Amino acid sequence: MTVERKIVVGFEDVKSLIFECRNAEKECKSRVSVSPDNKHIPAFCPSCGIEWVKYPLSRLEVGGTSFTILAEMITKVREKQSEELPKFLILLEFDEPEFSGRAAL
Repeated sequence: MTVERKIVVGFEDVKSLIFECRNAEKECKSRVSVSPDNKHIPAFCPSCGIEWVKYPLSRLEVGGTSFTILAEMITKVREKQSEELPKFLILLEFDEPEFSGRAAL
């Protein structure tokens, strides 16, 4: 018998964005937790000091809705991670879902 478990969450379920350092030189993997309502990525890793983002950011002319842009950017980020590692990773934190009743086996 095969058991498969999936968790589906909406954006309103995201409790925080977690930025994890990818500084290979210092082997840093420290994490910073930020509210999803915060509009800025931390500029530097608080542990090793490597620059993650250079502010001010340049304005990009992008068409479409926020939802279509997000979907396109997720695809681009996933493709880029196989080519070159960024200076940080973005992880999403959410609460463990509550299950009612018994699971069918």
